[in-house]
Amino acid sequence: MVISGDGSSRSKSTMWGWLLVGIGSLVLLGFLFTAFISHLLPPSNYTLIAATKMTEPYASHWQSQVEVLEYFRDMSKRNFS
Repeated sequence: MVISGDGSSRSKSTMWGWLLVGIGSLVLLGFLFTAFISHLLPPSNYTLIAATKMTEPYASHWQSQVEVLEYFRDMSKRNFS
């Protein structure tokens, strides 16, 4: 594979790569904060932090989604096998 040009395309792709890695790292840190660290903090008057602590009632929502997905998986096995 021969790459022609002055190298500016390579530096642009390197820049985009680092930008995507940075954005992905920020998303991961935000998820970790919301999922784990925010529950360890004391009660807060800030609405956003208080909202991340009130996620326990929605735990059963994920279980019902998994049950629906398993139902559709079983139905597709029956119909297409």
